[in-house]
Amino acid sequence: YLCLRRPVGELARFIRIDSLGKERILHTPGYSEFYNLNSTQGKLVWSERRYHPRWEHVKYNNIMVLDMSKKVMRAKQLTHRKRYYAPQLNYDATKIVCSEVTEDNQYALVILDAKNGDILHRFVFETFVMMPIWSPQGDEIYFMEMETNKGKKVSKIDIESGQRQDITEASFEFINRISFLGTDLIVQAGYNGVMNAYRVSSDGKLVQQITNLPFGIEDINQTQDGKLLYCNYTAKGYRIVKQFIQGNEDN
Repeated sequence: YLCLRRPVGELARFIRIDSLGKERILHTPGYSEFYNLNSTQGKLVWSERRYHPRWEHVKYNNIMVLDMSKKVMRAKQLTHRKRYYAPQLNYDATKIVCSEVTEDNQYALVILDAKNGDILHRFVFETFVMMPIWSPQGDEIYFMEMETNKGKKVSKIDIESGQRQDITEASFEFINRISFLGTDLIVQAGYNGVMNAYRVSSDGKLVQQITNLPFGIEDINQTQDGKLLYCNYTAKGYRIVKQFIQGNEDN
């Protein structure tokens, strides 16, 4: 498993945990919220805080990439003086999607070239957009959208046409992450007051609650063999859980 480890009183580190529970430190990143942390094809991507060399209150969030296939791993800063958040690599690690908030509070989804950081597509929104992910086919971007006085919803956008579509209705239910399990859209939400994972149909109907943990879960993802991966909160901290989901055999 590739994990972010944040012990109390210590720096955050990217680590790898083998089947015996042995940990290996891969990299110690700079300051970041680590939203939407993502790894594909041996590469890890995240956004990292940077400061203006002269103006104390001018801050940037730039995209960082770590190539874990190399013997000596050094993080590469892909962008400079940008305000990019929650980046995610596509499935062949050639493109990165992220959300952007400009200095004049313009919101956008941006698709970057993963080699040099050049902008390939930029979609401007009037609403705050966050946590973008790639569709399994790679032709659409799913994301969460915050509407004033209406709440949060899950939407998608077609990359080529720019056509947008709502998946769920805006509400004040707490949704803080989305992911795919095979071809199924999974949301991490607190619909019953506790953060759990739900399978969502294309029309936005909640078809199945797929976890039922008493203290909630965090950081949903999927394994290479199609199982749901998440962190389960316990009295001793978060524990990694891999769970087989009934009905996901053909995905």
